[in-house]
Amino acid sequence: MVHNEIRRLSAKEIIESFPEGKEILEREIAVASEQIKKIEKYLKTLYLDESQSEDIKSFITHFVDVFFYKKLYDNYRRMRRELAMYDPPRNTLNVEAAKAVPIEDVHEFAKARISSTRIHANCPFHDEKHPSFVIYRKTNSFHCFSCKKSGDVITFIQKMFGLNFVESVKYLLSCGGRT
Repeated sequence: MVHNEIRRLSAKEIIESFPEGKEILEREIAVASEQIKKIEKYLKTLYLDESQSEDIKSFITHFVDVFFYKKLYDNYRRMRRELAMYDPPRNTLNVEAAKAVPIEDVHEFAKARISSTRIHANCPFHDEKHPSFVIYRKTNSFHCFSCKKSGDVITFIQKMFGLNFVESVKYLLSCGGRT
């Protein structure tokens, strides 16, 4: 027995396949915003009208809230969230660009033995007489065979300067490999 299921698309998939939706959402948000303003204006005039009893004011307010305002406002907030998905995030970090900064450009290694694929040097994390620190140029990663520290360029900056991940990425993007 074959079931034909309709797969529900995620918001991101809808946005990617329907770029004109941003304009539609903006129009719908404007309409919902006007409707919210009208309801709020009506409720304000209702409360300022002294001829209405408190029971009637309370009933109308509750009625409007339950049947119109809450649903309208929830829909308005949902549309605002969906509209925000069309815009790229403002505070994104380009982690790939940070990872592309060569480790050998971030730190100056004294007495380094350089080959085409590796750099052998003294470990910057501890004192040693013989080089046990290796930078693998192809993968832009490192490993120390003495202290067993290893990782990529972001990990190197984290361990070298005691920074967290975000600070390390920002450091690499700002210096671009120039120390």
